[in-house]
Amino acid sequence: MVNLLERRVAGGGFARFDPLECERIEVRLSLLADLARHDRLGPEVLESALLALEIEELDSAPTRVAALALLETIDTLRREAVAALSVDLSGPSDLAHRAALLEDADFVCHRPGRSLNTGEAEIASRGYFDAEDRPPLACWIGVLASSATSAAEEADFVIVAWTSPRDRERVRAGRQACPNGALVLIAELSPPAAEQLRACAAAAAAGKPPASDAYPSRDR
Repeated sequence: MVNLLERRVAGGGFARFDPLECERIEVRLSLLADLARHDRLGPEVLESALLALEIEELDSAPTRVAALALLETIDTLRREAVAALSVDLSGPSDLAHRAALLEDADFVCHRPGRSLNTGEAEIASRGYFDAEDRPPLACWIGVLASSATSAAEEADFVIVAWTSPRDRERVRAGRQACPNGALVLIAELSPPAAEQLRACAAAAAAGKPPASDAYPSRDR
């Protein structure tokens, strides 16, 4: 059974992000790098009753709509966390640090509802993944849907998370230990999407602004 699940994850017809989603991902990566620069990616950054409710909904009934709603909540909290830094993030050291974090970044995908809650990935990754095989919420950057799902059905999807270079080995160890198909690297799932993410990371590292209002403000 595990082998069948694993093959489905690796070859499920996942293709590419649309252009607007790529622009949103560029902005999210910039915010993530700034938070990482100041050690602000811990769970305390995303403390919110809304998160608890949305995570419960996503785990109990995984849908792309629920995943996107949770990502919007995370977006709001990340923006607030960056604003709370109250420091100039445009200095040479900050820009160099952002480039170092993003130019060699990696990306891992999580499939909600697939975890068996057995903790293998959590142990193997030394706590990078939680007991439900989730990457840190602060690092979630996008939702990628399967192109093989018909319009009449709820799209098969994964949540994509940014991985800093210093966490790469922990992430890969957790992914290898995950027995249920809940985790997969983006390069395994969709090489075209992996190439898009590398381009997004390079643009964010260079400080290139998105071409449109890709990340509108939302009040919660």
